Amino acid sequence: MKKSQKWEADIFGIGAEFQRSMSSYWKDIKDNWDEIYRELEVEVNVTSNIRQFGLLEKPPFSEYHLSEEEKQEQGEKGEKGEE
Repeated sequence: MKKSQKWEADIFGIGAEFQRSMSSYWKDIKDNWDEIYRELEVEVNVTSNIRQFGLLEKPPFSEYHLSEEEKQEQGEKGEKGEE
């Protein structure tokens, strides 16, 4: 968030949300939005629901964390039909 504020890049669409939900307030602040955004304090609250749990046989994207030698071994196992 701090980097986007430093660059005055509202990548999360906070200004657009002000414009949609508080249009009369937005009209008062839109000309100074870059400055306001830069100084804005943001609090993030997250609520999540775990729909399913268990063990993964193979973590997603695990091949991206393998050395070249490990990738080659995995390829050889796959060609032989081994797991």
